Amino acid sequence: LLCSCAGLLLLKTSQELIKTVQLACVLSREVSISDSYIRWYQQKQGEKPRYLLYYKDDSTQGKGSGVPDRFTASKDTSRHTCFLTISRAQAEDDADYYSMGFSGRRTHLCSDTTSLP
Repeated sequence: LLCSCAGLLLLKTSQELIKTVQLACVLSREVSISDSYIRWYQQKQGEKPRYLLYYKDDSTQGKGSGVPDRFTASKDTSRHTCFLTISRAQAEDDADYYSMGFSGRRTHLCSDTTSLP
């Protein structure tokens, strides 16, 4: 296992989603986090996975077509962790989220997925 994923649940008040959500992918210490590119994908029920964005560092990152600016990525090298942050989460963000990392010729896929309720 080279990485694992964990997420925070959304808080819900009435019909309004009010929480910023941060999903995490913890990379194995065998993997160089500073050299790794992390891709994040969203999969809604009954649909194909959608590519959201990739992130290596603040100067090397990009988003897929039509992905809102509410979706951002980051890394914490001291914690060996990559993050997907969804600001002002909306009902349409209800999905499973996957992360995949690659560094050189090695690919590492998070074994767990995180669903937004």
